[in-house]
Amino acid sequence: MSQKHESWFYQTVESILSCKNDFSEIENDVEKFIAHIEWLQHSSHYEYAVNQLDVSELTGLNLDGSLSFLMRPAVIDLLIKCAVQENKYICLSSHDHSVGVVWRDGIIYLFDVNFSDLKPKAFRNNDDLKYALVKSLYRRDYLPDVKLPLHMNVLSCQPHTDNKVSEMYHYLIEGRDDLDAPGFERMTNLYLACERGDEKMVQDLLRRNVDPNKHVKTWMPLHVAAAHGHQSIVKALIKFGAITGAKTDHGLTPKDLAEAYHHDDVVKLLGCHGDHSAGIG
Repeated sequence: MSQKHESWFYQTVESILSCKNDFSEIENDVEKFIAHIEWLQHSSHYEYAVNQLDVSELTGLNLDGSLSFLMRPAVIDLLIKCAVQENKYICLSSHDHSVGVVWRDGIIYLFDVNFSDLKPKAFRNNDDLKYALVKSLYRRDYLPDVKLPLHMNVLSCQPHTDNKVSEMYHYLIEGRDDLDAPGFERMTNLYLACERGDEKMVQDLLRRNVDPNKHVKTWMPLHVAAAHGHQSIVKALIKFGAITGAKTDHGLTPKDLAEAYHHDDVVKLLGCHGDHSAGIG
């Protein structure tokens, strides 16, 4: 996606936050806007040079908070209460789909590219929103008893006024005994943090003795960090014992992936740490 399209996307978010009716006055932009929600959450799938945490730098919108975590079903209630705030725009993403949420004047609007006519659905309470989110993000009519990956960005046209997202993060990571337990599709919190480029979370998890070599399907955290070019995270993983020569089922090492996506600094870093090989079984 070009810089022009990135700017347009965030300007449209601003229009939605300031819109005074049911969004009909910006109806022509909504279709394109919803199609771009997926890009916001998974920009690295399309362009490795763009990091979804660079939201505030693209157009000046405030990024009030960003969080990726494996959520137990009961915690999703807390997340909604924490994140869904007046005149904020929240992007929520599962492993393969993304939606947007806006709460204004007591009504919560949910944007999903799969809704008919691309019109947002309106809700008046968090419970109804929660089950709609589960259906949109995970294609389920109920909350499965497994930890679910959830990515969140909170955007605002106004200055940051609270730290609710930060409080939520500390709640999730402090004193938890299941930080390293895999959830949906064997996903782990460390893998999610490496994919997002969240260095603070990576450091917090490693200090709590999570396994830097736990497999997620055929990759380890070091593979995804190297593929995304997150040099500081690659360095942290190596410091805590990540196997630099670990191979995917296609025989690719982290260095191979960094080379494929032209992350020269990461290639150099991995080259300096040898090739202690390990296959993925």
